[in-house]
Amino acid sequence: SIDECPIVGCNGVCGSNQVDDLCGECGGDNSSCSGCTDDTADNYDADALVDDGTCVYTGCKNACATNYDGTLNFHDDSYCTYNWGDATFDGSINVTDIIRQINIILETGSYNPYELTDLDNTTGCGDYLADANQDGSIDVFDIGANTAIILGATVACGSGSAEFYFIL
Repeated sequence: SIDECPIVGCNGVCGSNQVDDLCGECGGDNSSCSGCTDDTADNYDADALVDDGTCVYTGCKNACATNYDGTLNFHDDSYCTYNWGDATFDGSINVTDIIRQINIILETGSYNPYELTDLDNTTGCGDYLADANQDGSIDVFDIGANTAIILGATVACGSGSAEFYFIL
């Protein structure tokens, strides 16, 4: 009889080693209640009792952004904040950035800064951010935009290379 059995599993079988998993299933593998248990993750599962390592964190994973977060596992540029015009990548926009922009133009003519391949690396960030008016190339209009920023004007950027405005 079962009363005489020294080991009885959760399945009621004498000699069975089966136990309830964390989900309460006899002989289970925790998979029925597994998922992402971090409520700050994009795919948080309030019903999950066991974290299975699948949490997704989306945000700015571009090292050139002021809000870069290298701990994220997915990058979405719409989360990023950039200091456009900071051609020296030193955290401020000043005359040295204009000098760097001029050097880029003299070295390359017009330059497409959006060729960064390693978003976790800050190499090339100054060139990336030198596109002050965000039109896809570094040219004389970026120098004008930085001049406006240095003078305290607001720069409204557009898709065309000449679409920036000085608003004093």
